[in-house]
Amino acid sequence: MIVLENMYNLSMEKQSNKSFEYYIDNVRTESCCYIIYKKEDAYDDRVLRVDLFRKLDFENEKVDFSGGLFHALNHFTLDKADKKHRNFINDIEELMYYSAYAFFEGEDVPANTDKAIAKIIKNPKHKSSMKFVFFYEKDSNVSFIETIMTLRK
Repeated sequence: MIVLENMYNLSMEKQSNKSFEYYIDNVRTESCCYIIYKKEDAYDDRVLRVDLFRKLDFENEKVDFSGGLFHALNHFTLDKADKKHRNFINDIEELMYYSAYAFFEGEDVPANTDKAIAKIIKNPKHKSSMKFVFFYEKDSNVSFIETIMTLRK
């Protein structure tokens, strides 16, 4: 929740006296980017939508992000000195690159439901693979990041 509070404090919504709840709803539904893929001269029919988060889960005075980039970041660290957390990435841009690469070029693997797409790529920095799970919305042919994890050998 601290991340969202800090973002809110810098936002135009706060300066316009909009509520924190209004801001959260706006970020959840409107703050995203779409990634489309062009290979040679043709565009891929698939679309990857990257949200900051899909929803907030409130449990025992703790807030967790479900889905989206903020949820995926829970599985990684930006701190090289964090020895207990072996999933190091340089920055969010790197995670976005891996997400797009996995979605469009990754190896298909079985997913838990028919509403999900799972992909695996080799992580070039580590001797491990990364698994990406995307929620697939059939009506719009758009997929969303559900989670990302590093697979151990």
